[in-house]
Amino acid sequence: MDRKILKNYLYNTLYQVVAILLPLITVPFINEVLTNNVLSIEAVVSNRIHWFRMFGMLGIQNYGNRQIARVRDNKEQLSKTFFEIYLMQFLLLTMSIACYVLFLQGVNEYHLISYLQILTLLSNMIDITWFFYGIENFKQAALRNIAIKLVGVILIFTFIRAPSDLPLYMLINGVTAVLGQLIMWVQMRKYLVKTKIKFKNVLQHIKPNIMFFIPQMAIDIYNLLPISMMDMLGKREETNFFRNAKQLTTMFVMLITSTGQVLLSRVSNMHAKKEDGKVQEMLQTITQFSLLIAIPMMFGIAAIMPMFVPWYFPIASDIAYLSIVKMVWILVPTLLFITISNVYGIQYLMPLGRMKQYIFSVSMAALAYLIVGFLLIPSLGMYGAAIGVLSAEIAVVFSQWIFVRKELKLFEDKMEILRFVLAALAMTVIVLLIGNVMGLKTSKVAALGVNALQAVSGICVYFVSLYLMKSKTLGRLVNRTRS
Repeated sequence: MDRKILKNYLYNTLYQVVAILLPLITVPFINEVLTNNVLSIEAVVSNRIHWFRMFGMLGIQNYGNRQIARVRDNKEQLSKTFFEIYLMQFLLLTMSIACYVLFLQGVNEYHLISYLQILTLLSNMIDITWFFYGIENFKQAALRNIAIKLVGVILIFTFIRAPSDLPLYMLINGVTAVLGQLIMWVQMRKYLVKTKIKFKNVLQHIKPNIMFFIPQMAIDIYNLLPISMMDMLGKREETNFFRNAKQLTTMFVMLITSTGQVLLSRVSNMHAKKEDGKVQEMLQTITQFSLLIAIPMMFGIAAIMPMFVPWYFPIASDIAYLSIVKMVWILVPTLLFITISNVYGIQYLMPLGRMKQYIFSVSMAALAYLIVGFLLIPSLGMYGAAIGVLSAEIAVVFSQWIFVRKELKLFEDKMEILRFVLAALAMTVIVLLIGNVMGLKTSKVAALGVNALQAVSGICVYFVSLYLMKSKTLGRLVNRTRS
């Protein structure tokens, strides 16, 4: 693996690790202080704003990343491309904010917190993370995001004290998001030069950007549909439980998909330079590294949940504990499917410009969720929503596999994958054994200690098992880290 790719991956992974650890601190506190009923309202209101964000951002994150990657070696062309794409982004988000304000005129509940969500759209309006991803400067984006998240956590623990503080909680999240994006602009001078922009050149980015928007829209739809459908079908009180269960899996997904944005820019650049021959080899290596993490993570999360959920959600009843654990067990296989679709779609089909195939695959996911959701949510509630999410991820992988099966041979070394599975099973046995021996703890500190012991022991068993089985992927990772 190229050293710069590894460096960018590590910076992006550092941010993802922080993004995982901070909710482990804040979510139990927020659930206890604000209560489930209040957070269910917040889940519904926050879900609404993301529909407007979706149409405001279109496919700019991935489109901007790819376009900047293609011209990053020419400063004048880089500047021209950036300003054209950003002006389009600014205009689209302005329209989105206007539409959201009009929408709120017909809403008869939760006015204050609904208007506070405009800060989310403002942060999207000034978001230029895609530029730094395109020039492969992941350090700036990662360190900025980490700093802002830490500030947000400090403010939450300082000022949030009761359910009535929900507006203040949303204000803190919105303001920190805006400030985080503003900081990125300070660093732009050294990358850009003055250039004249014609409005017709701005408009020319709309059509290709829509090609990126359609798959992003499909992804956003099946991410937003669960809470929207639960609210629409009379299951609003379950939305926070579902969101928490999904967060417990998706926050770990970020570790696995860190390579997505890293390689989107690199593969796009290699394709522009006619170096397609190197793409297959790179993706094979990345797939092995991703599975090295995804497989044990899938087994480990499932094994640790019965001990983890009771202290993580301290206000939940015994029935709620079991509900969240069951939902996590339903959702945890998505880790594997997302890992594979991240390679097939984000790292291969998209940077090579095969957008129609990518659009079809994610459209199948949205369709799968719609069908399963309407069938199961009325009777199963949050469990039906979780099954719908799993069905959507399976649909994505299957659709993309059909398109790439003859050209991408990512799983040739089946013995290596078997090593991952066997090591993960050994890890699971140890994690479950520790949980059974230690038992449930009433003290949060004691419960956290048991989970920490499970995690550390599981990781050690997994990697020692791989070492004893002479895993080639582990060997390469160790050698690259040393270098």
